[in-house]
Amino acid sequence: MREQVEMAKGSLRDLTPLLTAEQQRMANVFEERRKTFMASTVASAKEELQKQIETVEFRLGPKYRRDLMRIAQEIARSTVLPWLQKEQVSAGELYSKTMARFTALTESCLGSLAEAMKGSGGLNLSKQFETGEELTGESEFRFYDMIRVARPVSPFGLLRDVILSLVRMRQPFVRDAEQFLEHLLEVNSSRVENDFKERTASSRKALGRYIRQLLNEMVDRAEGAVQTAQQTMSQGELAVLSEIQRLSGLKEGLMEESPRSP
Repeated sequence: MREQVEMAKGSLRDLTPLLTAEQQRMANVFEERRKTFMASTVASAKEELQKQIETVEFRLGPKYRRDLMRIAQEIARSTVLPWLQKEQVSAGELYSKTMARFTALTESCLGSLAEAMKGSGGLNLSKQFETGEELTGESEFRFYDMIRVARPVSPFGLLRDVILSLVRMRQPFVRDAEQFLEHLLEVNSSRVENDFKERTASSRKALGRYIRQLLNEMVDRAEGAVQTAQQTMSQGELAVLSEIQRLSGLKEGLMEESPRSP
């Protein structure tokens, strides 16, 4: 029982750094998946932007800019949100696979302690272990449309747009729309990544608290059982010694009372 208690205490000491390391590993995975998303998406998103720009009527600069920026926002939104839904499934699977090892170790540790405590009255916990392998918490992601970038209000910017429209120069508007689209994808994919990281951290902390609570409770009960066993052993030794002394006294009394041989 003492051996199992020390193993459980060791698991408690190792729990936080191990969970933190796994959380960082998952964060690295999320970062790599975002980079992959950007590498595979930007070019096709810009192609879609070019197609839709061709259908937009060229008009007074500020209005034309707003038209193109709105198209960029819609393309970015329609690109990021489906990726978010797909990544939610992948993130949940990654978290479950990663945390399953810790829940299995916890179940094994609790089972070993419970086996050692059979007959000690310390089997029952205040609550039974339930796996915490789900990525909990609501997503806080909201698409950021960067409206202030899309609609510049500086006098210089407005004047520049008017002049460009008067000389019928579309390319500066198109170039700005492409840059804005790429910036939208960069910012919002980063927000998706950070959302997963925050949810993972929150779920990991909750699981860590839950495991720690159960192990601490079982350790306390096991240590109490050890003390009870020691007391019982001590009382048993005293009882045996007392009985030996009593029997010795009876033996001596019998020997004194027995008739002596001639």
